[in-house]
Amino acid sequence: MAIAAVPKYLGTDFSTAAPGHRFDMYLKLWGVNYRTDENKSSVLGEALKLNASDTDAMHALAARQKTLAINLESTGQLLRLESTAVAPFSTGLGNEHPLENGFAFLNPHGLPYLPGSGVKGVLRRAAEELALGYMGDNTVGWTLTDVWALFGYEAYAGHDHDTLYDWAGNPKPVDKDELRRFLACFFDSRNDDDREWLNRIDKAQNPLRTLLADKDFHTRGALCFWDVIPQ
Repeated sequence: MAIAAVPKYLGTDFSTAAPGHRFDMYLKLWGVNYRTDENKSSVLGEALKLNASDTDAMHALAARQKTLAINLESTGQLLRLESTAVAPFSTGLGNEHPLENGFAFLNPHGLPYLPGSGVKGVLRRAAEELALGYMGDNTVGWTLTDVWALFGYEAYAGHDHDTLYDWAGNPKPVDKDELRRFLACFFDSRNDDDREWLNRIDKAQNPLRTLLADKDFHTRGALCFWDVIPQ
């Protein structure tokens, strides 16, 4: 196993280092066969303890987020939800690590967090399943164009054009007028190429499949997700 590149003058006491640094750079399992020479559980328990400075830093980060959000809140552009974890959570398991399971820490602070991109992915998947009828006939008002407007549109690279239909188990076509209104936000009807593209959507027997066939069309969603700093 590889050996951590830690200068000897730093010593071996990293109890005051952030948990992310203890888990990644200063882990005592580096350079040993942890299956036989070390007690993996005790080493991990020591590495991942949150000390007083860690919790203070996490409170400070959350306070900074709250301060940055004040202007958005006053204009009605902010939705902030506080929640309680009912079970241990893991994030960043695919990160490289000597234990073969990593964990995501917010750099340079070395503190555990949930990336905003992960929160976005969970909510987007739920919205898509509602829009496609995957959770039943009641879509609660969600449509695919709602999903694309809020979370962004991408052509589901790597999947065939029937994926959205197969996923839901039955076709959920998008209304042409609704799709045209969505696309009109990104195409200029005065531009010959854009007008031709919109007309092609209008004439298509299946406008959704026509849109999915265009792998070059991408849009950014209206929503912006911030990282979650657990307390």
